[in-house]
Amino acid sequence: KVPHLSINLTRGVVVVNDTLCLRASDRSCYFNFHDDGTFGISTNCNSFGGEYRLCGDSISFANVCWTEMACDDMAMEEVLKEVLPDVCAIDFINDSVAQLNANATQGSRIVIKKSSDW
Repeated sequence: KVPHLSINLTRGVVVVNDTLCLRASDRSCYFNFHDDGTFGISTNCNSFGGEYRLCGDSISFANVCWTEMACDDMAMEEVLKEVLPDVCAIDFINDSVAQLNANATQGSRIVIKKSSDW
């Protein structure tokens, strides 16, 4: 089970693969993993939600949906839509960092840090 996480990620999200590094720089971004197996993500413009399943260090997401508000900067939304379906593992580095890792062929990861640790 993912420890209950409700993290304000202002200046704290980095999505990385070989060609991309994206920070939630001057906007708020929240990831929430709930004890009932649901999750929510709020970006500066849209919201995501769905279910997660954790088994050891493996994690998967199901029934993911999102709002489709049109905003000036939707880079974070586009990356999350691309990376989340391929996330297969989670690593906790300490009590304030979680890393969601995509499958090896995609090679992307979402590093979630509390803003005070950035």
